[in-house]
Amino acid sequence: GCKAAAFSVAWFIQRVISATHSAVLGGLLASRHLLKFANERGILTIDEADTLLDEAAGWGLAAAGLYFQLSHHMQLPTWLAIVLFPFSALETLLQWMVTWSK
Repeated sequence: GCKAAAFSVAWFIQRVISATHSAVLGGLLASRHLLKFANERGILTIDEADTLLDEAAGWGLAAAGLYFQLSHHMQLPTWLAIVLFPFSALETLLQWMVTWSK
């Protein structure tokens, strides 16, 4: 009863922490590479070390990604859930094994 509820809350909190971490890293990675790509193509001529543009864009992407995750209750869209079902099932099995193994 109480143990199952506690584990459920703990797993949800861990998912939020992981989603936040992934959103920040992914947003910064995408924005930095987009800025580098734009510099290589001559679209922009900004020195990456002299601007905060990559950080601002990265944090914006991170906020949008995290909002998407939280607004969808940390669930995959239906079409993606079907495609990734084997991985979702494996994740559930691993969570169950970690939670209830002695």
